[in-house]
Amino acid sequence: MHQSQPEVWIAVTYLILGGSVVMFYLFVYLLARWTASAASYTVLCFPLVATVLAAWLAKETVTPLFLLGGAIVILGVWVGAFFGKTGA
Repeated sequence: MHQSQPEVWIAVTYLILGGSVVMFYLFVYLLARWTASAASYTVLCFPLVATVLAAWLAKETVTPLFLLGGAIVILGVWVGAFFGKTGA
């Protein structure tokens, strides 16, 4: 019988609870308060969160270039969600 590493159980628990259940609830909550177009921009932040969590679990470093790219993505999401065009 194989022994699993604790990091594997943390990742699986995150995927089940955090990545599915909690994220679905938060997205539905957000849809009730924002427009669907504005809420869709939040999906662009998912890879940033996943990368930071993966780096933490694997005990790797996040480079300054990644942080700069993440800041650009967050700025783009903010501008697109709140200052985008309205109407068809």
